[in-house]
Amino acid sequence: MKNTEYKDVFDFGEEALSINSKFPTLSFPSMKNAFTIGETIRGMTNVSPLATIKFSGKSTNEALNIYFPDSENFEQGNTNVITDVEINNSQLNRFVEDYYFDRNHNGKFGDTGDIFAFKLVLFVSTDGLKIRECYEVTEPKYDEIILFLETDGGLSKQILFAKMSENVRKKFTDEDGNLKSNLYDSEIIKSVRKYYKDANQEVLEELMKKGHIEESVIEEGFFKLLKYMGIATTALPKVIGWVLEKLGNWIDYLKIDEKFWNTENENYFLKKENLIENFTISTETIIKIQELLNNKDGLSVTDLMPEEIEEGIQYVLFRTRNTIEAYNEFVKEKIEELYGALDNPVADFIFQDLAEGFAFLCGIWNGAVDFISGIFKFAAALLQAPFNIVSDFQITLELIDNFWDTITSKIFWVNLWESIKETYSKIKTELTNLESEDFNWVKIAYFTGFGLATIASFFIPIAQIANVAKAGKIGEIIAKFTSEISNGFIKGANIIGQKSVQAYQNSIKIFREILALFSQGKEKLSAFFENIWKKMVEWFKKNKKLLNPRYEEIADLTVKELDWMASRNIGNLGGLILKESQIRKLRGILKSKGINLIVDGDVNSVTKLFKPIDQFKSFGELILFMKTSKTPKVGMFHAGTQQMILNKNCTEIVAFHELCHLKHFEEVGEIAYQGFSRLDKEMYVWKQILSNRGKWTKAELKDSLDYINRIRTEEYGLKPLIIK
Repeated sequence: MKNTEYKDVFDFGEEALSINSKFPTLSFPSMKNAFTIGETIRGMTNVSPLATIKFSGKSTNEALNIYFPDSENFEQGNTNVITDVEINNSQLNRFVEDYYFDRNHNGKFGDTGDIFAFKLVLFVSTDGLKIRECYEVTEPKYDEIILFLETDGGLSKQILFAKMSENVRKKFTDEDGNLKSNLYDSEIIKSVRKYYKDANQEVLEELMKKGHIEESVIEEGFFKLLKYMGIATTALPKVIGWVLEKLGNWIDYLKIDEKFWNTENENYFLKKENLIENFTISTETIIKIQELLNNKDGLSVTDLMPEEIEEGIQYVLFRTRNTIEAYNEFVKEKIEELYGALDNPVADFIFQDLAEGFAFLCGIWNGAVDFISGIFKFAAALLQAPFNIVSDFQITLELIDNFWDTITSKIFWVNLWESIKETYSKIKTELTNLESEDFNWVKIAYFTGFGLATIASFFIPIAQIANVAKAGKIGEIIAKFTSEISNGFIKGANIIGQKSVQAYQNSIKIFREILALFSQGKEKLSAFFENIWKKMVEWFKKNKKLLNPRYEEIADLTVKELDWMASRNIGNLGGLILKESQIRKLRGILKSKGINLIVDGDVNSVTKLFKPIDQFKSFGELILFMKTSKTPKVGMFHAGTQQMILNKNCTEIVAFHELCHLKHFEEVGEIAYQGFSRLDKEMYVWKQILSNRGKWTKAELKDSLDYINRIRTEEYGLKPLIIK
């Protein structure tokens, strides 16, 4: 908590009304520490914990403490301006005036005999939700006029609420409640007109007749709005809803294709030089959105509200540009972070290889696309509901403003990433501890990132968010996963179908819950995910077959790639030893793939073709290492130098083993292959050996099983495989 000193800001007696009396200097919070204490409650930002429960009948001083704990304030004469932390006070000097009654009627204000007309208190914020509630709970003292002004210039424009004490109101009205004939000679009228150029007389007349006003738009062009008031009341939400619906539908196209994350996709590739280009969003996107919104199909009020439509479009473009900038900055950092961790053995890296890390990133992005798209479509449905339901669409506009504020901040993306990564770590630990289980971590990483990022599906119907089933088999699995995980959570009311005020209010409540979840930091998100991750673990266990890794499938080596396998010489495990003719044929197959085959003892191939591998500068050093290792190595495929090394008297199963490594390399590409763990690579080969078990002796098959089990148990702490 910061040290904030509060005093009775507005405690003035009757004597203060006399110009001859000393008007006391008002005291406001003194900032002793340069940090804020405000919290986000019910969608309102920077408010005191005292706002948790809404009580009416608050004084201006109490309202200050509850709704503006971090306020910046200034006063002059009988005007007090209380502003939220983000407001530029220099722009509010126009409000500071001394308001007098010209009691002696000499045309001068503030001279002998004149009195202060009232005390003007002005609360200013960009948060319309806060302004509305502050207005609802605050009551003016006998000598106060209180203005509550939202000035963000966003979708909700500039909105004014105001209250005038009955005592002050009577000073401007006669016994029948009508405005006094000389009212517009008052200095308050002159002063306020100076600021409210186009929206003065009607606003003030209503305030002085009724003692309060709500949602008065104070901006240039206000009279035009008045002219179209009957039409605009129903048309404005339709316009904004139309824009959001179009944007929501367009955002769906920003999803990252399966080929960028699914290692089983035939077009999969993972090259660093392409990743940033494909993960970031081009600034040319703004042009495409503008072209999309310029097409007014489906909008029936274009002739009535051309300026409002253009303003809405420009607002969306501005906000979208800010969101793109925040996301691009985030994703570039994460790509560099993933590659950096791969090369850093001491990095805190929860992914076993690069492919898993990028699948996780893709999942988060595609889930976030569905989340943001779903929110816009949901808001569009709220705004385009029948008007008798949407009696207060301004609340929806305020929530949209606040939602934009959230997603245009880089911290939103960072918090989303960190909280989902933390949850994924728990899921992975739980699954890894299961006995005799082998999961496709690339798919699980993607599904976890997607499932948690598309958090709107936990609150509003999944059908309103994404048509994932259109994405083929993988899309059907994702739809099944997201639907089952979100089952049991509150679902948003279908207000279009129900057509009830209660349904609309329930949906607004859900909108607020979603906004609060993302606006209160990583801890709030992590706490929410804590209620979900075990449910996800159970789904992964139950649907393991849907997530089977590629090496569960039959090997797809072609006949041509295997036609070198024919020999009668027997190796130490009873297997067939390669003949020279087979080696020549195998060398030709490999050469067509850009791979050099080097066999121990073949001086010609060693001299002409061998390239240094890692720390081994000569072929002799490498062969010595292979022969003297704790577990002697009889073959090697090195992707970096594109060489296959075979020992003397190599058997067919050894050559087959290395050829399977090559096949895996060809399927996923060089960068992705380097990112796979040793277990992934060797499990891929083991499945190919097992699927061709008829070609091997019992001893060869057992030796291969022992080899993969040593890797599983000694290097990864997994249970050994058993051949049934």
